[in-house]
Amino acid sequence: MTCLVFSLLTVLSSLLTILQSYLWLNIADVVWDNCTQHDSFHLQSVLNYACRLALHRPRPSSSSTLWKELGLTSLHNRRRLHLAELTYKCLNSLAPPYLSSLFRLPTHHHNTRRNNLINLPTVRTTFGQHAVSFRGASLWWSLPASLRDSGSLKNFSRTAHDYFDSHT
Repeated sequence: MTCLVFSLLTVLSSLLTILQSYLWLNIADVVWDNCTQHDSFHLQSVLNYACRLALHRPRPSSSSTLWKELGLTSLHNRRRLHLAELTYKCLNSLAPPYLSSLFRLPTHHHNTRRNNLINLPTVRTTFGQHAVSFRGASLWWSLPASLRDSGSLKNFSRTAHDYFDSHT
């Protein structure tokens, strides 16, 4: 009986570790998305370790298999999804004005092929490319038109999630 209780506590502790890690890594991820690839790799390693702990899997287990089994996505795709959702909210007046002002729509009123694309801010340095306004606009430009023209945030989020999972 003691062994069963200890085993159950270990599993619950592992699941709590995953939940805490994933929640912590999702907090303000739009802001820290511009971290280095080295740091991003280490953050993903923390999540992979927590997944292996929770599922009691050995070290050489495939990370993508673990994520799918737990219903998670990679942190990179998660950050891209959150940035795309933030951009969608800003463009559709679902975000506060101080955020919406980061993205500018074209000022002309002609029906052109790119009338729903936001202006890509001009930056002089690579540091400027780390700004949310630049990264959001760049990501928005890379999305297919059918995704950008989603009718609701819920529909956009679901479609974007599927898009980022299939375009890693």
